[in-house]
Amino acid sequence: MTATHTAAEEGNDWLDDVLRADAHDRADYIGDDGFTARVMAALPAGRWTPAWRKPLILAAWACVALAALIAVPGIADRLLRGIAALIFGHRLSVTDVGAVLAMLVIATWSGIFFAARTD
Repeated sequence: MTATHTAAEEGNDWLDDVLRADAHDRADYIGDDGFTARVMAALPAGRWTPAWRKPLILAAWACVALAALIAVPGIADRLLRGIAALIFGHRLSVTDVGAVLAMLVIATWSGIFFAARTD
């Protein structure tokens, strides 16, 4: 550990002390003669997304999941048996564990891509 990291952990960081002292010396409001209002008015209008977009994406993912279950013979049966085995404590096969892990990976990456979008 470095000395700076240790000092920050102990709570006696010099920058924190300076900022706290400066905050106590200032008044609650700093007049800006309308600067903030002018800046906010000059910003471009925010981008909006239509209300139908999120339900459409969820429906598309549901269709993809349904198509995957139909396209691969026996996968729905194996998944249901795997879930039942997990709930009731029976042994799981390697393919059941692999299918569950694949679903978790797909769900995780879908969530990451959805959260990281820039629109």
